[in-house]
Amino acid sequence: MIYELLDANSLKGKDAHIRITVSRGPSEKGSMDISKSGPSNAVITAKEYIPPPEKCYEVGVAVNIARSRRNSQSAICNFKVVNYLDSILARNEALPGGFFDTVFLNESGYVCEASTSNIFMVAGNRLATPSVLCGILPGITRKGVLELSRYAGLGIAEGEFSESEFKSADEGFLTNSMFEIIPVIKIGDKTIGTGTVGKTTLKMHALYKESARKSGK
Repeated sequence: MIYELLDANSLKGKDAHIRITVSRGPSEKGSMDISKSGPSNAVITAKEYIPPPEKCYEVGVAVNIARSRRNSQSAICNFKVVNYLDSILARNEALPGGFFDTVFLNESGYVCEASTSNIFMVAGNRLATPSVLCGILPGITRKGVLELSRYAGLGIAEGEFSESEFKSADEGFLTNSMFEIIPVIKIGDKTIGTGTVGKTTLKMHALYKESARKSGK
């Protein structure tokens, strides 16, 4: 069905953004009792992939801290769902200020994730990223970076990190399957490290791109 959709949208042989959404199916007479719903429905969309401007990779981006918080106790926090309300509202608060994205803290004040991406911090010879227990979506690219870190000779720390720890990192970057790895050089009005794209970020992006090329993604 995906290949048929790519053909129908004249996307065969091109980079495309494909999304598969599966639901439990319609419930009985509009009831919220999911035991009486089904059969499942699947919706697939495909559109041309338009990457972020090269400037984002060359000089990095700025992010802000969202006013709203992620709830690490939510039943949906670790899953990819279609409820983007918090992200939409927070990102639309960030964009007018010239920020590329917005970063959520969770209800305990620990760094969580960006609106549609995961967060990594570089401190010395170590990568640090919020753990799943912080209420994040454990993204595919995040997993790839964690696996590739050993080839870069980097240590890994998954845990709880404060906003101040994020702001005092040597480097920072966001990960997402669509834009891969984008360096963060500023959080609000606080410059990260030297304010330029760091060597570790560049190394991890090069490793990730090579890994994706070899796997045919």
